[in-house]
Amino acid sequence: MRKKTELDTKYDNSTVHKITLHSFRAFFETQASNTHGLEYAHALIGHSGYMEQYYRLSNEDRLEKYIELEPKITIGEDFRNQIKIDKQSKKISELEENTQKIEELESTIQTLQNNLKNRDKDWESSVVKLFEEQAKKFSDPNYIKELQEKEKL
Repeated sequence: MRKKTELDTKYDNSTVHKITLHSFRAFFETQASNTHGLEYAHALIGHSGYMEQYYRLSNEDRLEKYIELEPKITIGEDFRNQIKIDKQSKKISELEENTQKIEELESTIQTLQNNLKNRDKDWESSVVKLFEEQAKKFSDPNYIKELQEKEKL
């Protein structure tokens, strides 16, 4: 079974497999308890005694819960493909988030560039207006006389 599922790796310089039958049992218990609770997991791995008295499900309910659990405990092509799909879905979500952030940043940059252009235009028109006012003053003979009188003081 290990070779068929490609789970036959051993520890270096050892005959002990990294994945044992107990590993499968522990994996199943973890997945079952994470999905449907500890009582469900213990009942399915064969713990008896008080469990039989307190944990009673109809066959339909047991089947429904097991079908929900099955993809999480199946080891095979479908399982590997699902892992790949999950990783790719996560990556797609991250890329979509990054794309949205990039679009927001591009919009912010465009707004800032427009603001700078408007400020440049405002500054330029203010400078032109100031020069025009000064030119009018200097073309006025009375203004020139006032400046000459102030210099004498």
